[in-house]
Amino acid sequence: MQLQRVHVTNFRSVDDSEGGHLEVVENAQVDLLTGLLRRDFDFVIGFTKVFDMLDGLRQRVLFRDTLRVIAGINHPLRKLETLTWGDLVKYPWISPTSRRTHTVLDHIMQTLDAPLPQITVCGSVSLLKSLVAETEHLALLPAHAVRGEVAEQRLYELPFFDPTLNRDIAVFFREGYVMDQPRKDLVACVTQAGLELCREKEMDEVLS
Repeated sequence: MQLQRVHVTNFRSVDDSEGGHLEVVENAQVDLLTGLLRRDFDFVIGFTKVFDMLDGLRQRVLFRDTLRVIAGINHPLRKLETLTWGDLVKYPWISPTSRRTHTVLDHIMQTLDAPLPQITVCGSVSLLKSLVAETEHLALLPAHAVRGEVAEQRLYELPFFDPTLNRDIAVFFREGYVMDQPRKDLVACVTQAGLELCREKEMDEVLS
């Protein structure tokens, strides 16, 4: 999960806490959760309902965001007034991980009784955006991750909505683990940033 514009003042206050040592690691969520069980990390922030919950872990939902279907500014689907999953899966997809997009599309394709479309995995979000902008590939990304590109008309957010695109963002921790105050403050900081990003997107939609 990528959170932009984290509250820097609050973030610094957490990092400067007495005896504090803050290390942020970004990786595939399944690897982070496995590391959490090995006690490599104190907690993990990610999305729910993608993996079977590993034994020994607990989760607490922090906020909910929504994935959007992102396309290039000249994508052929812009010509359609009403979009369906049948329209979307006719085109290749590109995903920042091999899991979330596959999970959503696999659920949809089971409903449609059809094979999965071509999915290319690209670990770099910036490269992913460039590929979507220059090709007919589609991508699933949270709205806040492409707000700048959409405003600059380099990417286009297709007017397509489905309940399967909603996702809960949660903090995962080991069973019995008790956070100290600096870690609670950090989780609160991330929660506040996520909630504000979601509210900003809602305001953008109202104004548009």
